[in-house]
Amino acid sequence: MTRPSILTRCSKCGAETLSGVDGDVAGFAAVVDSYAITHRAELACVVLGRRTAERDGEGRLKDRRPGQVVHRPAFWPVHAHHVCGQPLPPAPKTLALLVTDTDPPF
Repeated sequence: MTRPSILTRCSKCGAETLSGVDGDVAGFAAVVDSYAITHRAELACVVLGRRTAERDGEGRLKDRRPGQVVHRPAFWPVHAHHVCGQPLPPAPKTLALLVTDTDPPF
């Protein structure tokens, strides 16, 4: 079983990254940008030849192949493999509803 990724900094440019292994069997070291990207940005990665990885609920990275990107939307947040000086736009943060009053006024 693969270990979860950890928050690190790039030794060359100092950017925040996540480091881990990109698969359970014959996994390779993976260094991805710390922020998630949108599906459109992931499609741009396919065109540019830049790899992406899905980060599951336990923090493990799983490499995504171009066919998966095009035909199967990711269930978990997707991160682009880190390239110094080439950041991608991050995905917008989702806003959670904060419910403070459980009794409606009517």
